[in-house]
Amino acid sequence: QKNVSFYLLISPISLQVPSQKQMNKLNLDLECSEKNGRETLLNILKKNKIKFIDPLDLFIENKSKDEKLYHQFDTNHPNKKGHELISKSIIQILQN
Repeated sequence: QKNVSFYLLISPISLQVPSQKQMNKLNLDLECSEKNGRETLLNILKKNKIKFIDPLDLFIENKSKDEKLYHQFDTNHPNKKGHELISKSIIQILQN
């Protein structure tokens, strides 16, 4: 009734960001699955016309390559800088 847009946020993991792979203390590997999880998710979202926000490009393009974007030894949880990049990607989508 309120015509509110819904977006799904895809939070990147450090294994997807070349400059952040050292955060992987458990030696996780994106090649362990027969399917590319990110690609599969994106295909489902696009096929079903579900809007999404994907900050992966901002993480990869981060100007300060030496700056960590995740908590130490944690491939899933962005730190303050990582959350700033996520916020930036949300703002970019919502302002358009």
